[in-house]
Amino acid sequence: MSYDITIVDKDTKEPIFIETPHGIRGGTHAIDGTKELWMNITYNYAPFFREVFKDYGEGGIHCLNGMPVAETMKWIDEAIRKLKDDVSYNYWEPTEGNAKASLICLYRLAELGKDGIWEIDG
Repeated sequence: MSYDITIVDKDTKEPIFIETPHGIRGGTHAIDGTKELWMNITYNYAPFFREVFKDYGEGGIHCLNGMPVAETMKWIDEAIRKLKDDVSYNYWEPTEGNAKASLICLYRLAELGKDGIWEIDG
């Protein structure tokens, strides 16, 4: 189980695509990258997301859903700063460091799609 996180156009709600594939990786990813502003994150990090996003709502990372990307970048940055650096070689291991690493990737995605809004499925 996982979150599929996409940046969509604020008016059409269609996924935003960029010219050059990005290599931002999560639980599943395109081998050669993708032009879609999308990433996947395992649910294993949900307890950490609930904690670091609690000031913005009860739903953890779902607090971003429907929000303008530019407005939430500071939330993601603050969440990153709250988590430890205990990254595991096993992506699916629920550590603060793995959750932090996924949020760093999410922030990189946000930098590519600042004018869109978040759509979170899962």
